[in-house]
Formats: sequence, C-alpha cells, structure tokens
Amino acid sequence: MPVIEVWRAKQVIFMKRSMASGYAGQDNPVFYKSNTSMLLGDSKKTVDALVTAVAPHCRVVCDIPVKA
Repeated sequence: MPVIEVWRAKQVIFMKRSMASGYAGQDNPVFYKSNTSMLLGDSKKTVDALVTAVAPHCRVVCDIPVKA
C-alpha cells in the first residue's frame, strides 16, 4: 500500500469515526502531531454536511450534487 507523507504537510485533517485504534490495533503517530486536526464522525455524513454548508458559497462550478 502506498504511503502518503502527510507528516510533511502544513496542516492535516483526519476523518475518523472515533479515536479507537485501527485495523492493526496500532495508534497512528500522525494523529498526535501539532499540525493534525481530527474530524470525528461518520465520513459520508460529515462530507455531505460539509458540501451542503460550503457549496452555496463556492464560486467554482462543481459536479457535486447539493441536497436542497
């Protein structure tokens, strides 16, 4: 599996259901770095809510359906 070097980014936002350990039972050290923010919750519901909130303010035409 390829590795995305997120620890080099200025800001990282992780979407995760909870702070529980993952598949391998290991904590990800990136979660605890100062440049990392956690967005906890169901990913689909969270992304849908973000798109709904941001889309009306977006100047770029997107192919993202927005629920009314």
